[in-house]
Amino acid sequence: MAEETTTGAIIQRARQRKRLTQQEMADALGVNRGTVSTWESGEHFPSRYAGAIEELLDITIPVPA
Repeated sequence: MAEETTTGAIIQRARQRKRLTQQEMADALGVNRGTVSTWESGEHFPSRYAGAIEELLDITIPVPA
């Protein structure tokens, strides 16, 4: 089975690797848990927080075409 490479899936896997809950990630970024959920589900791209997410999770977020 191929691994999902959507932005949301990348964020979710990285968050889980860091053993953070959605709430812990939200608290670290100053957003609510629902916002993290919308990023992970692909409903919204986290453009305003992309740099902070990359730093927190030690990842690079691909910019959508």
